[in-house]
Amino acid sequence: MNLDIEPRLLSPQPLLTHGPAPADQRRLELYWRLHLLADAALASDPEVRAHSLALTTGTIT
Repeated sequence: MNLDIEPRLLSPQPLLTHGPAPADQRRLELYWRLHLLADAALASDPEVRAHSLALTTGTIT
């Protein structure tokens, strides 16, 4: 059973509905990077792993 759920976002920006404070923006970016690293290493779906790895390494086209 595959439980991976991925919106395939290129960044967390579409999730924001207002301009966050700079500290909140940095925190969001940190959480986003941690999420990508976890998916790149641990996702059960190979496509999710590849997508996350490409985003993490900046090789997505």
